[in-house]
Amino acid sequence: MKKRILSLLLAVSIACSMLVVPVNAAASNAAVQTAVTLGGLTSEQASALSTALTRGQLAKLLVAFSAYRESAATQGNAGTLFTDVDSGNEYAPYIRIAVQQGWLSGYTDGSFRPDNGVTLEEACTAALKLLGYDVTTLSGSFPAAQLNKAGSLGLRAGLSAVQGQGLTLEDAAVLFYNALTASTAENQTYAATLGFTVTDGRIDLSSVLLSSVEGPFVADGTTQLPFVPAAVYRNDTVATDAALNAYDVYYYSASARTVWIYSRKAAGRITAVSPSASAPTSVTVAGTSYTLASSAAASVLSSLNGGGVGQVVTLLLGMNNEAVAVLTGEEADSVFYGVVQTASRSLTEENGADVLQSVQVACTDGVTRTVNVDKSLNFPAGWLVKITVNADGENVETLNGQSVSGTIRADGTALGDAALASDVEILDTTAEGLAGTVSPSRLSGVTLSDADVRYYTTNENGQIDRLILNDVTGDLWEYAALDSVRRLTDEAAKKIDKKISDKAQDAAREAAGLPAGTTTTTTKVDKTDEETFQDVKNILVPSTSDVLYGLIDGSVVICGSTELMRLMNVRVPYRLVGKTSVLLAIDGVLYGIFNVKYTPLPQVRQALINLIRSDRHPIFAIRDFNINPEMLAKTFDIATDGYDFPPYVERFKISAAAPGEDSKIAAVVCREGLGPLTHVAETGRKMYLAVRANLAVTLASSLLGLLLVFIKLISTGTVSPVFLLVYMLLSAVPVAVISVAEG
Repeated sequence: MKKRILSLLLAVSIACSMLVVPVNAAASNAAVQTAVTLGGLTSEQASALSTALTRGQLAKLLVAFSAYRESAATQGNAGTLFTDVDSGNEYAPYIRIAVQQGWLSGYTDGSFRPDNGVTLEEACTAALKLLGYDVTTLSGSFPAAQLNKAGSLGLRAGLSAVQGQGLTLEDAAVLFYNALTASTAENQTYAATLGFTVTDGRIDLSSVLLSSVEGPFVADGTTQLPFVPAAVYRNDTVATDAALNAYDVYYYSASARTVWIYSRKAAGRITAVSPSASAPTSVTVAGTSYTLASSAAASVLSSLNGGGVGQVVTLLLGMNNEAVAVLTGEEADSVFYGVVQTASRSLTEENGADVLQSVQVACTDGVTRTVNVDKSLNFPAGWLVKITVNADGENVETLNGQSVSGTIRADGTALGDAALASDVEILDTTAEGLAGTVSPSRLSGVTLSDADVRYYTTNENGQIDRLILNDVTGDLWEYAALDSVRRLTDEAAKKIDKKISDKAQDAAREAAGLPAGTTTTTTKVDKTDEETFQDVKNILVPSTSDVLYGLIDGSVVICGSTELMRLMNVRVPYRLVGKTSVLLAIDGVLYGIFNVKYTPLPQVRQALINLIRSDRHPIFAIRDFNINPEMLAKTFDIATDGYDFPPYVERFKISAAAPGEDSKIAAVVCREGLGPLTHVAETGRKMYLAVRANLAVTLASSLLGLLLVFIKLISTGTVSPVFLLVYMLLSAVPVAVISVAEG
């Protein structure tokens, strides 16, 4: 179990998604993360990846991606191979190893030139030597042979550099990252030769890093880490503060420059040890059992040393909540805060028949503790209490409220003007005794009133280290299908079963040669499929509601606004929703909240105004039920009296309508958005009106022209071409005027 936990934590600390990768993957981010983890790059270098790669840095990367990774630290500063690399040079041990292994070489003048840049072909040559390839295994001459071989092995995947071009730190990280999945000269996957676990074409770097994790250790208040960590995890949460306090349990990986710190404690009277009193491997304290992670802890609790059942102790917990060390006497003093969940009484016959009362308390550190208290005291569920553990035993006392208000900072570091401790413990509670721990990020941006905070404490630095909330998140409730929704489901199922039954009976009559509906055993319902569907729809969803719904595997799935969820009796944590939130519920249980932000664009506002001014009656078939006349009026500051918003079911039908096979294209909109659509509609309307007007003018002009020609012929006997030309020009004037005006 411990190994699995360590593996998990390591995977988290080194971005597991980046480090467990398919063979031949060459994502830059994954390459950089890997180089940092293996010690080839520092965190500072990882933030300046465009920096030119030097020969000294190349040597460090070669060693980091080799089996000599751990031995670099043991090289010391004694001696040097080159005139320009003194013993104090940060790259000296790596240069020494790289040269000794034949991956790199110096110059004939005795120098190494560690600050010189590295070209693509030089880096590829070094990487090939790392994989066991030399000139005898290559075809051709330098640099073409090296570049071609590197390309065929996949070393150059993701690199844009060409021959003669210098590499950056990022390029070098990608090159060596690719080398992990390349084949060596012995036709083995290079990663496998380093001890990496390769399964189904995937490489798990945590399998190597496990061996480098040291601990557990217990800090004494003056303990210093042997390195400056690049990653810190405090109680399994990412942290920035690597300071070790007294009684902190910690682990570290020097190669990964990562430290894991735990301040968790379990305190109280021991009620059980197993498997034996003299050689315990687990212990039960305050109702919870803990595995002993060290022989020192087992020794303290052994009956051979006076420990065991009845002893008051404080356990220092590490990974997987294993007990690393045991404190006794005054060192065992501890204080916990929480909310009462249950209180129970039972008979005991230890010192004669008596009543024993136990109180179960959910504490801010996430541990539920069971403590024996005086039978005469009363601890109802939901009460705030403090548990004090000292050499004399355990004591539970009630707390008066202590409130604080403000907005949780986006980064989770402060509540209003009050700073939150890096290891702050937050417990959300209800008056019924429900409780659950909450991370600061869960409350990012949430404003807490005095009524939202039941209690808080501060540490010696004035930072809030414990925070007990009053049902702020809504996460504590166990949601279930409510009667109203369950009724809808049941009735819908009955309606569907009836439809199926009717169809089956009709099929049976047809097979028996009987006309449909002649059976005496049932009464046929003369309804079409569409009518039956409408019946089911009306049962599922009230016709007056705006809702997106469906019946999936017998469950009613509803997507809609907060008001809809209230109508459907779905419990909603209103502190977490806004006026434009979209909520998803299944059988009356809230499953998702999507807070939607609408940005009023000027072009959309103008389009809406144009719709109103066009004397048309626009129908909004928008599937977003948050968009309604009130929302548009408030967002865009416009009048929406002329807009028509049909019920949601009708909107959905309109928007879902598809053109038939014989449908003709009426318009083509090349740009998204309401503006272009409005423009197309307006232009189409004007074109329609212009065509109709011009058709009428043309028809009238033609009839008038025939009449005038007839009269002219009767009166003069002839019609001159000039007369006809003038008439045709004059008749074209209104057509041109209409076309220009409507355009």
